[in-house]
Amino acid sequence: MNAPFIKMTSIPPPKNCSVDSSSTNVILTGLNAFVFGLAAIVYIVTVCVSVRIKSSSTFVVYLKNLIVADILRIVTFIVQVIQPSIPLNITIRVFQCRYSDVIFYFAMYMSIILLGFIGFDRFLKIVKPLKTNVMKNKVFGITVSALAWIFMFFLNALPNIILTNKTLPQSKNFLCTELKNELGLKWHNYVNCVSFAIFFVVFVCLVIFYVFISKKVLQAFKNAKRQGNTPNEINTRVFIIIIVFFICFTPYHCVRIPFLLQENCLLSFNSSSNSLQNVKNITLTLTMVNVCMNPLIYVFLCKKYKNKLLEFLRVKKESLPGKRDNPSGMNRCEKET
Repeated sequence: MNAPFIKMTSIPPPKNCSVDSSSTNVILTGLNAFVFGLAAIVYIVTVCVSVRIKSSSTFVVYLKNLIVADILRIVTFIVQVIQPSIPLNITIRVFQCRYSDVIFYFAMYMSIILLGFIGFDRFLKIVKPLKTNVMKNKVFGITVSALAWIFMFFLNALPNIILTNKTLPQSKNFLCTELKNELGLKWHNYVNCVSFAIFFVVFVCLVIFYVFISKKVLQAFKNAKRQGNTPNEINTRVFIIIIVFFICFTPYHCVRIPFLLQENCLLSFNSSSNSLQNVKNITLTLTMVNVCMNPLIYVFLCKKYKNKLLEFLRVKKESLPGKRDNPSGMNRCEKET
């Protein structure tokens, strides 16, 4: 999908809908660059740690798939960072429309689906901890993850790449939808609706899961208080999933609603389209913040990841210049950890 651009129909949009003020572009480009840099740094460490963890459970399988989806978003997001700084570069613009934007949204909705899988996995572990279930099996996690990738690739990525095949517009300021043929426009609108439905279904499922989890957590607190014990921290840390999901993805999809209505001829707006487009671009950047926040899920909920991360950071600290000459200092650090 080419969501950064307003019109998703074959009718050319008004000129004032495709042009942002220079100040807004500068601010948004700077914000995108900062988020991209932070995400890249975070995921260099994340990849180094995750390759040391064996996929021994459904939870780890989902986490590793989520890491792959996030890496795809980081790689394709760089085009959105550099494109505004190279104005009227048709080659980069066409590449963005045909490939990078399509893969970015494909990966974003894979992240949404995988967060739903992770929430469901936590639901099974906390609400049904003793019940044997095929959905707790590692093979099940691998299978549903693979099916999700295949489904989203053939629904979203491949058709949008193939159907973005029209000749270049004469104007250098063009929308990505102008590169789509008639079938491409219809498929694009269809994918937008399906993608929004995917978000909505995952959102509702997470709410349901966490209603049951909240009851379980509350009961655990009551039991612990009654017995004078400390409540299990894992039951409270698990809420990081729905917090990250709500903060990063809900604003963007709320702003998407009027655009979806417009695409399906249920709403028309022109006067406020520039400001609404700017809000949508900001919320789109917020979805990239999710890439920076997902490692919090790994640290809080995956003990293997946390241990490997501490081990990785300890090794890096010990390899710094001057550390080898002070073994006693290293021993103190090791004891403290």
